[in-house]
Amino acid sequence: MKAEDNVKTVIVSQDDDLIKHLSFHLAPLEFQLTHFNDALSLLESVDMEYDLVIFDVSHFPRHWKPLVKLIREKYTKEQTVIILIKASEFPFEEAAKAIYLGVNGIVDYNPKDKQEVFRLTEIFKRYRSLEDHRRFLRVIPVRDELFSIIFTNPKNYTLVTGTIRDISIQGMMFRPLHAEMVSGLEVGDMVSRCSLQVGVNLLSLDCKITRIDREVGLEFTYFNDNAHHRLFTYLMERPDRFLEKEFARKPVED
Repeated sequence: MKAEDNVKTVIVSQDDDLIKHLSFHLAPLEFQLTHFNDALSLLESVDMEYDLVIFDVSHFPRHWKPLVKLIREKYTKEQTVIILIKASEFPFEEAAKAIYLGVNGIVDYNPKDKQEVFRLTEIFKRYRSLEDHRRFLRVIPVRDELFSIIFTNPKNYTLVTGTIRDISIQGMMFRPLHAEMVSGLEVGDMVSRCSLQVGVNLLSLDCKITRIDREVGLEFTYFNDNAHHRLFTYLMERPDRFLEKEFARKPVED
């Protein structure tokens, strides 16, 4: 995906854990994130047309209204989507003002509830078209993650495996261990009974070759049993696994 296709996003919050949590979820979905820990910084860059502004109301209870008003004087609800993360106490009157000023949505954000991320992205998609839906589940594996693929080349019956470069619920890109493994394969060829390992899950699926180069592209065409659901769940829960590891590393404060 080209850089200009990324969703230019600014998050205004002083909550480091919230920033980290949003980054884990949104960055892999091609949201290009900028973080301000004070409202003045957003005011100074208000002439930049952001696709999405996420405002943590709990830290800036007085600043969000004039800033939203200023953004709306420049950009429509379709040009710049504004989502408020509300404080625990957010009176009805404040919500009414938000609607009047042109806020696109309000979420009661709970880092332990990944459904909030879905709500946030769904609010965005109501107003902005996202043509490449693969971005919402595309994952680039890191070193300690277990992703692997193995299948038989139907042209020469060689076992094929390699390093997975990125993966989504629609397909994946991988670099073969040896170029000879994919000898004879062409774009459009079907490969059946592939074994895909994601974490502790071993999935069986059929694929179509979409690219043959140093890296090979596969489109997932058929999932056996509930493999599709298990892959979807694993990819969706990935940010939470990272956060659990990150929080586990933090020292316990007295």
